[in-house]
Amino acid sequence: RKALGLPRHLTPVCIIPIGWAKGRYGPTTRRPIGEVVHLDRYGHQPFRSWRADDPASSS
Repeated sequence: RKALGLPRHLTPVCIIPIGWAKGRYGPTTRRPIGEVVHLDRYGHQPFRSWRADDPASSS
């Protein structure tokens, strides 16, 4: 709240950073999309077998 100047009666529910970090932060690799994306409800993972480095997955 302080960083964004939000009044006490407002509760942030989502913050989407835009831009580049000043320095190096976070993990150096990303988990596969199928491990982190759920569609419409928890547990429904239609991308579980999808791989970014597999051209056949994108068609």
